[in-house]
Amino acid sequence: MMRFIKKHWPELVVFGVILAIFLICQSPNMTWVDTNSDGVHLTFAARYLYPAHKGSAPLYLLLGHLFLYLPFGSEFWRMGLISVFASFADAVLVYIIIRKQTNRWYALLGTVIFAGSALVLSQTVIVKYYSLVTMFGLLGYYFVLKSKWKSSIAALGAGAAVHPIIIFAALPIFIFNKGIRNLKRLLLLIPFAMFYLYVPIVARLNNPPNMWGNLTPKSQITDFISTASMLSGTLAIYDFPKRLFDTIGLLGVSLGVAFLVIIIYVVKTKGWWKNQLFWLFAVPVGYFLTDLSPQTYVYVFPAIAFGSILAATYLPKLKIQWAIATAVVAIGLLGYNANYFDIGRTLDKNLSATEFYTQELPKIPDGQMLMPRFGWEWAMIYVYDKNEHRNIIPVSVDTVVSPMYRQTLTQEGVKYADVGVAAQNEILQKQNALAASIVQLNDNVWTTVPTTPETYGAKVVPTNGDTSLVVKVPTNPPGEWHWKLSNPYDMITGAIEVKEWNFITMSNQNMFNVLLIGSGGLLLILWIASSVRKKK
Repeated sequence: MMRFIKKHWPELVVFGVILAIFLICQSPNMTWVDTNSDGVHLTFAARYLYPAHKGSAPLYLLLGHLFLYLPFGSEFWRMGLISVFASFADAVLVYIIIRKQTNRWYALLGTVIFAGSALVLSQTVIVKYYSLVTMFGLLGYYFVLKSKWKSSIAALGAGAAVHPIIIFAALPIFIFNKGIRNLKRLLLLIPFAMFYLYVPIVARLNNPPNMWGNLTPKSQITDFISTASMLSGTLAIYDFPKRLFDTIGLLGVSLGVAFLVIIIYVVKTKGWWKNQLFWLFAVPVGYFLTDLSPQTYVYVFPAIAFGSILAATYLPKLKIQWAIATAVVAIGLLGYNANYFDIGRTLDKNLSATEFYTQELPKIPDGQMLMPRFGWEWAMIYVYDKNEHRNIIPVSVDTVVSPMYRQTLTQEGVKYADVGVAAQNEILQKQNALAASIVQLNDNVWTTVPTTPETYGAKVVPTNGDTSLVVKVPTNPPGEWHWKLSNPYDMITGAIEVKEWNFITMSNQNMFNVLLIGSGGLLLILWIASSVRKKK
């Protein structure tokens, strides 16, 4: 034992510190400090084996159900242990993958880069699945390095049963490795696709509350396609400059000097585009650069893991000063970010979600309705009703435009006016008109008012017929060039979501079209140049 400790003391110290930080910073109870703010209803779904949303991350919920049997800590804390252990496993895999290519010190440095990332820590200390899906992506890459194709496919399949962003790892791996592109081996993905039967099965067996609409296999596929088409590549051109600089800021506080090392790698290395590790880093980043919703910065999580590996394996080729600078900044970020993301102590001290549950929702009598401003507040009503045996009627402002949802409201006894069918660009106006009519036609409507927007804090108030409390007004008119940079920490914690990200405007003048035209033009130029060379 002593020989093992003496031989591996650097690893024991580094990994011991990392695990301790992850556990200490983990949120002790319900928090909404996350741009999706869905940790509360993920815990709810795992506890009762309900669907969590359209996709439901079935493998994650089943694993969470097991973690909830632990006999200590709050339910939210127990569920959050998945994030902690998965991020710790990510750190170990980052070390192992780097160690295959260079010495232990650079491997440890890459591990510290990853663990000290602001993005990684923010998702590690809450109930979230990005560290878990990244773990399966890293496993897929690790098994590829060992030419264990079936194991790689199985790892990627397990990741697909958690979240579709596993595609960011799967695409480069499938493109760069011929051995994995085998039909018989690909059949191993089928059992993992079966995990998505979780949604219709539990929807039929457990009679969940009608939070997510008609959860049939057909509606799942339809909703997935419609959501993907809405979110993929539809960022307006005039929003791209801001997104570009915001992405640089995000990578800066998540990789530190290692981000510069990756840039140097691209500039100095011939054939860098042939390195699948680069694309494992670049694909998630590229997606976020053209994605409609700024909340999807969390999809960059896998890029931090693979970027840490890329930087650490390239550093030995640079002067030692680069390694020293990278190490100093990485250690500094680990310390700073560990303090910053210590939820309940330095971040979200009052645990606003827990406060909303214990202090605000009890104000509403049974049989009355709550029409909150934001989706995370709306989802909390279902959690509260089930756990506390209450009967507050949830009404979603953002969903009232759906005819199917309005049928549900009618069954609950909610009155609303028929405002007619609106054109696509008038959906917000229709939503506002419907919400206002509910306030006017019902005398038992409550809503929410933000108190601490930076931590999603809100109080419950009666509307008393005041429609201005439920009407939403865009914060930024579409069509303006946006250059103002956001504080990356405000992006990561969601501190600016309530004030700045209320509305997402799609545009036909989007970056996806620009990239398609640009890449098509580039291919044409390369083809012409190649033809000219052949003639000469």
